[in-house]
Amino acid sequence: MFRILLICVFASSIVLFVWHARSFSLNGQRASWLPQPGPAQRSINGLRKIALLLAAGSLLLLVFSGFLPNMVVGAAPSGLLLLIHVAIAPLFAVSLMLWIVLSAHNNAMQEQDWRQLVSLFRKSSEESVQNDAANRTAILKICFWCLAILAVPVSLTVMLSMTTLLGTSGQNTALSLHKYSALAFFLIAVVMAHFVLAGQRQNNPSKSSSKKQAAIDASAKN
Repeated sequence: MFRILLICVFASSIVLFVWHARSFSLNGQRASWLPQPGPAQRSINGLRKIALLLAAGSLLLLVFSGFLPNMVVGAAPSGLLLLIHVAIAPLFAVSLMLWIVLSAHNNAMQEQDWRQLVSLFRKSSEESVQNDAANRTAILKICFWCLAILAVPVSLTVMLSMTTLLGTSGQNTALSLHKYSALAFFLIAVVMAHFVLAGQRQNNPSKSSSKKQAAIDASAKN
């Protein structure tokens, strides 16, 4: 069951990011989705950038080393992949914690965010498109807090699985919970990245429109 879920999540993630990459390539846009540092908080935003880059990079390594054996042969990681997984895990935990702490204030849920989420399922498609930016902001905040909450069982279960407090059966249970919570964490991270990239694409339509207009003018001259 876990192997099937894993393959579905990976396949969906690959298709999603290929579609985004193709869209940015066709529109001539650069996927600069990281937050730009402002003059007043340049150091904090720079530190947040570094923490996010470290967390994202280590997450990819953890996903590769932890899920690849399960997806290919249906077994837990061992050997070199297990060593990579164990070595990268502390870096991921520290960088993720730092990113969550530095980003918590900006992602605080306001009353308008809750209203936006409730109204998201009640509005017509035309109204939803008009409020797309507000919808995306509310969804990104929900994804952020889901990641912050899931970080607890992801870290706690793997630590419990390495102790003898729960016994052998408890260790196996903790390891199973770690796999499913890690998969849920990765899935929400993919959803969050999707909405960030979608917002970046919609916020930079000028380049694609100018290129289309230039192509039309060139064809008209010919």
